Parts: sequence; structure tokens; C-alpha cells
Amino acid sequence: MLDKKEIHDLTSRISGLWVLNAPMASYTTLKVGGPAEILIEAENEHDVFLVIDYAKKTNTPLTILGNGSNLLVLDGGLKGIVLRLGGHFKKIKVLDNKITAGAAALLPKVARTAASHGLTGLEFVIGIPASLGGAVAMNAGVPEQVLSDVISSVQIINQQGHTRSFANGELDFSYRHSNINSQQEIVLSAELTMEHGDEAEIRLKMEEYLNKRKASQPMGMPNAGSIFKNPAGYAAGCLIDQAGLKGLTNGGAQISTRHANFIINGGHASAKDVLNLILLAQKSVLNQFGVELVPEIKIVGEEN
Repeated sequence: MLDKKEIHDLTSRISGLWVLNAPMASYTTLKVGGPAEILIEAENEHDVFLVIDYAKKTNTPLTILGNGSNLLVLDGGLKGIVLRLGGHFKKIKVLDNKITAGAAALLPKVARTAASHGLTGLEFVIGIPASLGGAVAMNAGVPEQVLSDVISSVQIINQQGHTRSFANGELDFSYRHSNINSQQEIVLSAELTMEHGDEAEIRLKMEEYLNKRKASQPMGMPNAGSIFKNPAGYAAGCLIDQAGLKGLTNGGAQISTRHANFIINGGHASAKDVLNLILLAQKSVLNQFGVELVPEIKIVGEEN
């Protein structure tokens, strides 16, 4: 349990907003999850430092939250502090062929900003409902392109409150991976180096990516994005489909009929409903095809 006096002292010193017993279903794209003891939205770097310093000195659990996509919060909720970035961290700046954006900037907005300045290289992120910080940490992308293709540097603050800028080559980017530990290090901003292009062509390509996502993914229903990484030589969705699980429901959750690597919330799902489908998909695919499905989403919190 949080110490009320200490938390009051912390919240009185930060500029950002804070919510006690914050329902995580309201802060995740899957719309499930129990409450966080306290959710703090940092307005600036000083807020981030204060929260990190408090968590370290009091040994309080600290969970970093982006836009809440690619995340399953269990029904028992999260102990300690959930920290998300806002305010200053939503800013996007363009200088020639470089974009510097805060970690709280949404990927589609960064992509549209690039397009409006005739910069190409981010069209593929247009339908990804993630914040830049979370997308950088997991190296979000599509089969033919990933975010690290345009990242030149990333500013990070660690749990000791030290801030440092890392060049692309220092971050060990690969498929759905970087060496950024999202619970020990917080992405504050990133610099992206783009190519100049024709704005009309860029916007056309963005529209093509968006239409492709709409046709193949359940974009109109609450979901957390792709549940599993694609195993080498396989597509996770195809394996789940071939295992006969496409469209299967558990409580209020369903393996999407549009794309079997997505689980949707039909409106009243619990995190347990979603977790049961994840475990069933892993077991079925392993038993039938001998392939281990590794979750792409992060599963955090406690079960009831």
C-alpha cells in the first residue's frame, strides 16, 4: 500500500495530473484491467525525475505506460505507481529532414507531421495506435519496415534519474526488439532522420497502408494489436487459424475472425478472458505444429 502522506508530498510537487485507483481499462486499447494504485501523468522531465526518485527511495513498484496498446493489464490491477508521459512529451519538431518528437506523441500524428513536410519513411506507422516511446522500445513495424530504419537517436532516463542520448547503433534493434528495458529505462524523445519526398505520393502510400490495415485487422474493436511475435518462417495468425481457433470466444473476448493474431474485447471482456485465449492459442499451436508462440504484448499486473 502507498503511504498517503508520502504520496501527497509527491503529488504536491509535480506539475502533471494524477489519479488514485485509476481504472486501467480506461488507459489501454484493449479496455480491460484492474486499477492502478496511482497513475501519474508527467508534464515534463522534472516530473519524471521526481517520480523515479520517489519510487527508488521508497521501493515502490513503478510501471511505465505509453498509449496502452500492446499491453494486457490483469484484473487484479497494478501496485504502486503507473507513470505515463504527457504535456511537453507530446511535442513534435521538424528541422529540414529530421523530426524530434516526445515519447508521448502518437505515431499516426508523427507520420502525418512528416507527410505535411514532405518527408517519407513513416507511412507504415499510420494505423498503429501507439505512442512513440513505446513504439521505439519495441521497434514497432510491419514485415517490410521497422521504426529503427529512421531512428537516429533516442533520449532515455534511467531509474537513477540519469538522462542520456543513445545513437541507433547502441540500442541493438532487431525484429520487435531493442535493448531498452521499458521498466528500468524511460524513452523521453527520439530523433528521426527521413528522406525528402513528394507529399502527394507520401499521403497516397499512407492511405494504402491504412486501407490494408482496415481490411485485415479488427480496427473497429478494442484490441491490443498483434498478440504474438511471428515465429521464424511462420505467421502467428495463420498458425492460430490452422489450429482451428479463429473466432473462438472466452467470456467477452474473442480471437478475431478477421485476423487470428488479434484478440478483441466484445464489450464486457475481463483480462482473464483474454489471458485464457492467449494460453489456449500457445498450447494448441505447440501441440499441433511444435511451434512456440511468444507474446508480443506485455502482460502486467496481478490476477484477482
